[in-house]
Amino acid sequence: MSTEQNTPPAGENTSGSTAAALRYAIAMTHISGVGPKLARQLRAYYGDYSTVFSQTARELQNVPGIGEQTARAIASATGALEAAEREIAFCQKSGLLMLQTTDELYPPLLRDLPDAPLVLFYRGNPEPLKLGKRSISIVGTRRATSYGREMVARIVQELHQQGQRLCIISGLAHGIDGEAHRAALQHGIPTIGVMAHGFRHFYPASHRDMAARMLENGGLITEFPSTRKPDPRTFLQRNRIIAGMAAATIIAESAVKGGAMVTAQNAEEMLRPLFAFPGTVGREMSTGCNDLIKRRKATLLETAEDLINGMGWTPARQRAMEASLFYRPTEDEQRIIDAIRTAGSIALDELSRTLGTPIGQLNATLFNLEMQGVVRQLPGKVFELPI
Repeated sequence: MSTEQNTPPAGENTSGSTAAALRYAIAMTHISGVGPKLARQLRAYYGDYSTVFSQTARELQNVPGIGEQTARAIASATGALEAAEREIAFCQKSGLLMLQTTDELYPPLLRDLPDAPLVLFYRGNPEPLKLGKRSISIVGTRRATSYGREMVARIVQELHQQGQRLCIISGLAHGIDGEAHRAALQHGIPTIGVMAHGFRHFYPASHRDMAARMLENGGLITEFPSTRKPDPRTFLQRNRIIAGMAAATIIAESAVKGGAMVTAQNAEEMLRPLFAFPGTVGREMSTGCNDLIKRRKATLLETAEDLINGMGWTPARQRAMEASLFYRPTEDEQRIIDAIRTAGSIALDELSRTLGTPIGQLNATLFNLEMQGVVRQLPGKVFELPI
């Protein structure tokens, strides 16, 4: 799955994070029993992660919340630094971004959570990582019914037709997750898959081709080192990332118990809006959604307008009118707008030839114009003016 045209040079991050700081941050993730919260507690006590590795087990026990077993694990974790060096080398060779919370591209809604990953590994187009408040997660059962699949396809299509600029986040699993990614791809909407393992593995194998197509406009992200294999714990752990990256979470279809309901709980604990499709009474895969709605944990979701109104988003036509009245494009942006207006709708490669502008440069400018509501992207990298 090549990402050469979308990904910055191998291993390059967008902030001033030093190589040493990154090495120690990754090393912390390789210590058994040390999660993000405890790691930050250690950093707060010692001032940085590097100092943690120079402490004895006895000294580490002075840190509130650090017991003898954890202190010994940290003090004897010399292999963690070597593992971090191997991880960095792998990422640089594979063209993966390594993102700390101080990096510009670190998902903004995830950054300030107490258990936000110290480091995220990302492959794909970095632009959707910036969408933040325009990101929604869509999750549900692996045993999706035709109704659940149809509802996901319909809501994504309606959001596209409404001209909403957003990113769809899900977990790459069979069922609802896969349907969410496929619907986004069909309509040219950026979509990011949150993996429950490292980049040396891929699960499920049947979604590998879909994941490759996601890299052009979206990408794949994980908090796990490249060698980590998927297991039941990693799937539960990644659910908080799915909820944490998104401004809102949609539960499309689920029984009362399941991974999607864990994601719903994560979203609720983060005080993020939660939506759910209503389901047929008595059908197992509708019981979770109906229960969330009944207990007023989730807002009933039937159409894209329910989501747009619930999130306080501006309808696309109104946004386009406001943009045309108040936005003042640069000279280069105006050339793009004029070319699209003349053509009616135009593919990215044709626009590049018409203007004599490299596609990479056009992508950045078009992204800004989309965010301003001035242009709209259609499937197949085709652009038009909203009105």
